[in-house]
Amino acid sequence: MITENGELEGGNSDKWIALGIALISIFVMIGVISNKFVNWDDPIYILNNYWIHHLSLSTIWEIFSHIQVNGSYVPLVHLSWAIDYWIWGPKPFGFHLTNLLIHGIVVYFVYQFILQLAGNRLIASLTALLWGIHPVNVEVVAWVSARKDLLYAVFLMPALLSWIRYINSRESRYYWQCFGLFILSVFSKGVAVMLPLILLLLDYYFGRREVKKLFLEKVPFFAISLILGIVAILGQPAGPVQKALADVSFSQKIYLLFFQLGTYLLHLIAPVRLSPFYSFPTDQLGQLSLSVYIIGIVTFLLLVLGLWFIRSRIFQFGLSFFALSVLPYLQIIPFGQSFTADRYLYVGSITILTLLVLSVVKWRNHLVKGKAMVTAFSIAFILFLAIQTVRIIPVWNSGYTLWSRIISQSPKELVGYMNLSDWYLRQGRRIDAWTVYQSALNAGLRDPELLNNIGYYLQQDQKYQDADNAYRDAILRDSTYSIAYLNRGLNFIAMGDTAQAVRYLNRFTEMDPQNPLAYVNKGVLYEKLKDFDQAIDAYTYALNLDPNNVVFLKYRAATYQRIGDFNRSWTDLEKALRINPQYADALYWRAKCQAVFGDFYQARKDLEAARNNGLTVDDKEFELLSKMEEEAKANR
Repeated sequence: MITENGELEGGNSDKWIALGIALISIFVMIGVISNKFVNWDDPIYILNNYWIHHLSLSTIWEIFSHIQVNGSYVPLVHLSWAIDYWIWGPKPFGFHLTNLLIHGIVVYFVYQFILQLAGNRLIASLTALLWGIHPVNVEVVAWVSARKDLLYAVFLMPALLSWIRYINSRESRYYWQCFGLFILSVFSKGVAVMLPLILLLLDYYFGRREVKKLFLEKVPFFAISLILGIVAILGQPAGPVQKALADVSFSQKIYLLFFQLGTYLLHLIAPVRLSPFYSFPTDQLGQLSLSVYIIGIVTFLLLVLGLWFIRSRIFQFGLSFFALSVLPYLQIIPFGQSFTADRYLYVGSITILTLLVLSVVKWRNHLVKGKAMVTAFSIAFILFLAIQTVRIIPVWNSGYTLWSRIISQSPKELVGYMNLSDWYLRQGRRIDAWTVYQSALNAGLRDPELLNNIGYYLQQDQKYQDADNAYRDAILRDSTYSIAYLNRGLNFIAMGDTAQAVRYLNRFTEMDPQNPLAYVNKGVLYEKLKDFDQAIDAYTYALNLDPNNVVFLKYRAATYQRIGDFNRSWTDLEKALRINPQYADALYWRAKCQAVFGDFYQARKDLEAARNNGLTVDDKEFELLSKMEEEAKANR
């Protein structure tokens, strides 16, 4: 039985308490399992990621030996997706179920961690419950691509528990247990490199003062953090946040830093206007909004006054843990599409909620009257969080619900329109996609990305002159927007203007020399001109930049066949099919090689496999194959 002060009378029930809270959290979040994939990273990470579609020792090696898509190195995340795909195939249910179960496990560890910090089961129980059902965590649980946050946390939390056991026992097995879990955590998300600093916080909290020893203990941790931190920074692609912060002064960045901290604290205490996407805080003139300065100053003053007047060790630890956990997300090194995001709070929110619970419990215990009112308010707050969570989960049901919500909350933000139109196009609803483009224009948006997409839409409708006008306007808006040069070059190919096509493709290559798309499209252009040697050179250059791209391999293999070099074509096709054994185009072209080599049985099998994997293969192809086989027999 738990007393009013949170002390347990008799029995060791901690595991059952933690399990019960985990199950409650799963119950509140259960709606995520009916959600679909969304067109925000899910296509590139899940639906079109060949590494996860064929679980084998070779693909596991590929996952751990290469930087993954979007420049990240998170091999355990891709391995977990590969296992999901192996079990469930491309069905979203299994992926969402895994996310939900991992969240439940993290809730279990959160209870155990706070119990070690606070030494009070009531504090640990309420913190774990608030954290487990909090609406800011919906994004991580409901979004399959946020698996990295879940896995990072599910290894980080037991690593912290192992370190506490090491502090208390000085047994080396707990040290190495913590180190092993740290490796797993950092292989799940790069921000786990902050763990060595958090371990120093734990040392301080539990009264360790041997400064030299404390730092020497952390040398292996810091070494791993340094290596993988550099990998994470170098691999991170440029995004809108870098562009937004390019002209922001150092002093303004300080305001922005405290604005972010203040915004995160507000989201935890009053989660009433949460969004999947938060705009960069500027006014109509493009300057930092007044709210940045107000919230930034207020947050700074509150933190300074709190640390000065509240000398409680757990208060100092809680704020420091929060600060270190969100530090990689404070855009000191700008990255990504989102200036702030709810998922960035997944770990850092734990100790803030602990301090909130601790403050309310202490306040209630000191009251002579009004305890029942505080209890009622606390229960109401818990119910409010649960209701908000249940209401937010359907936002992540599909690309339509997600991007419609973002447009309704941020009608001047381009990202919503771009991705909603993309969702419609993926559904084959081109008219609806065009309506979204028009809505963006009506909202006053004229970004080069929007104009480029409109141009591409018109180009697909064979309205080449209108498409060219859109690409021209995109370039006039931003002469450094390289993709518009690429697409305008492709549009000139369609218009039959070879000279202009080469000009714009060359310009794209100059602007983005590491992007293989220009070289591939040059290859396509040279093929149209029957210059197959130049086409092969272009495809080879593209493959030097992206050696495992099965589409590039297929293009070069097909061109080799056009000049009669079936041996080199075979080599490219075999590599493509090792990477993706179900790639229909490669199966089709390999069938042609098999026929030339005289293996008509295998050629027929490849054609059938290509058809079964979605490629339209005319019956005449099989008839031609039979005719070739008969001729071969006649010539023997």
